[in-house]
Amino acid sequence: MAQHFFIAVFAPEGWPSSVAPEYGRYQLWDTIQQVTFFVNTVISKQAVMKFHGVGDPNKTPAEATALEMGRGLLATIVCMVVATPHFTDLYRALPRIFRMSSEVINAVGHFIEILAAIFTQVVSFLYLGPALCLIAGTMSGAVRSVILQHFAKGGTLPPGKDPDFGDISLKESNQDKAGKIVGLCVGVALLLGFIGIGSGVKAEATSLERSLEWFLVLTIVHLLGNIQAVRQLEIAQDQSAAGDKIRNVKQASSDYLPSHAVVIGICCLQLVLQLQFSTLPGQDHERKHILWEMFLPKGYPHTVVDSYTSFRAWSLLNVIIGYPKQI
Repeated sequence: MAQHFFIAVFAPEGWPSSVAPEYGRYQLWDTIQQVTFFVNTVISKQAVMKFHGVGDPNKTPAEATALEMGRGLLATIVCMVVATPHFTDLYRALPRIFRMSSEVINAVGHFIEILAAIFTQVVSFLYLGPALCLIAGTMSGAVRSVILQHFAKGGTLPPGKDPDFGDISLKESNQDKAGKIVGLCVGVALLLGFIGIGSGVKAEATSLERSLEWFLVLTIVHLLGNIQAVRQLEIAQDQSAAGDKIRNVKQASSDYLPSHAVVIGICCLQLVLQLQFSTLPGQDHERKHILWEMFLPKGYPHTVVDSYTSFRAWSLLNVIIGYPKQI
């Protein structure tokens, strides 16, 4: 009974034949890295609370709100750089590289959050951390959709039956939630039992130092889990779509972290060149449609239902109203 319930909640319908053969191996390592990641978020959250003024009688809730909203605003603006059509095509072409790169960037972002609490005089740390985390989240979300499509299309289904993308996505979300529950529980236990939550300046300094030590240890486990998860993927990468330069870089060192950084750098360079060339004479058509391509689905309005525009308009209104309400 328990086994049936477990499979029904966490495994796609028809598993294992309904998904690609490497699905189970990939999800095992992905869950392991998720657990360690959420343990680290508990540790980094302590640092976030500190530079927001928790425990400091001279700080006010209004100041903490302004700081958090300012950090979120800057992070969202920076995040738009990796959400352009150019990068979207690269995520589809090179999912394994960007899957790993997003986790590395995420780990660095949370590490900087801890540094921001230790080195309070370095203002850039306050804003760099959330920007990197949001960039990583954007990249990860785009790449995960590509990977889930690969899992769905790689399964063996009865004739005439299409892959259930919604069910596979739901089970992926359930797995992430389970990893989050375990990770948060372990993180709280670590915070109470080993890092410490004492009051006073000396106790806070000692707690942050221990947080940094545990964070670094867990980050190694987190990244190793991601490396193993990526290695399980048997997904084709479209080198021609990514360009000759990226293809040459990946052929030289396909599965090592240094190549990931080089690829990201090349992608950013190509994006800058693309935007620069769009201002040259004869490129008015491309410049005219760059925002259209960023915010609307490909082929709009012919590729979506008639109600798409009104649905998205009301959804955006809800988002716009939601942030002032948070303040």
